[in-house]
Amino acid sequence: MLDGADVLLLAPTAGGKTEAAVFPLLTAMEQQRWSGLSVIYVCPLKALLNNLLPRLEHYASWLGWRVAVWHGDVTASARQRILREPPDVLLTTPESLEAMLIGLRVEHGRMFSDLRTIVVDEARYTPSPATTEAGTCSRCWSA
Repeated sequence: MLDGADVLLLAPTAGGKTEAAVFPLLTAMEQQRWSGLSVIYVCPLKALLNNLLPRLEHYASWLGWRVAVWHGDVTASARQRILREPPDVLLTTPESLEAMLIGLRVEHGRMFSDLRTIVVDEARYTPSPATTEAGTCSRCWSA
């Protein structure tokens, strides 16, 4: 992970996947002196993002990094704050990320110019015609 390789993490619920992805990222952020919005953590569930926020804020605060959440329930004033002062780590849903990417209010060059990593939590894949089962992978991370 620290060398920039793509990684797929699989473990049961509450198996420590979030920490297994986040701790190496925080280490890389510190060692390589990342700045600006460096990590986007994409999760399909707003409730999970709301649950993750205090944990990730706590971990990131050890190193002086900031974490914020952006999804459909986040107020306009909180979104404006994120746009003015992007956090180091942004937690968001796929739909909210899409809205940011196509939206006219987000200065894409400013917002995403320092992006280094995207963590995809709970990616789903569809079976090919040669297979019979669909599957789920949790806490996928791509550097």
